[in-house]
Amino acid sequence: MEKRYWLSYDISNPDTYEYLYEWLDNHEAVECGNNVASFVCDKKIKTLKEDLANNAKISDNDRIYIVFKNQDGKLKGKFLFGKRKKTSHWHGYGLLNEDIEDEDTE
Repeated sequence: MEKRYWLSYDISNPDTYEYLYEWLDNHEAVECGNNVASFVCDKKIKTLKEDLANNAKISDNDRIYIVFKNQDGKLKGKFLFGKRKKTSHWHGYGLLNEDIEDEDTE
């Protein structure tokens, strides 16, 4: 059964892009923004990971994250390669809901 997948990639070695792009093109992936692609295929996650590992020359610094619907129709995601960074790029930009007393301006 065919499923739609979304693939996000953060590749450290520019040479790896050629292999990854070839892999994505072979899967008729569509572009979904910077470093995000989507494709439909009948392969399981384990097979996709093995296929990428054999063809895309993934290094230890590369990160590839896949999003898919599970059997219950719920969206799931996991890293095929790499892991989540301890601190995100946007950490510290948001407004915190802290109870801070205003100074008396009178």
